[in-house]
Amino acid sequence: MIYADKWFLTSNLDMTRLQNYEFWLAHYTGVNNRYDALLKPSNYTGKYSMWQYTSSGNVNGINGSVDMNIGYKSY
Repeated sequence: MIYADKWFLTSNLDMTRLQNYEFWLAHYTGVNNRYDALLKPSNYTGKYSMWQYTSSGNVNGINGSVDMNIGYKSY
């Protein structure tokens, strides 16, 4: 799996050479929870199996901000 932000994926990679890989997209759209992320998805048009939608999430029992992700397949 290749992890990268939207800018790096669109500006620096030759996607034709990476068709056999899955992608984990880091693209923050201004939302901090899963519900809002599903309502306001990334506008990245390439394929991706996981999406990191914020680095400012909250999880009970964890102090400070955490990265929040949505997985689109089971691993």
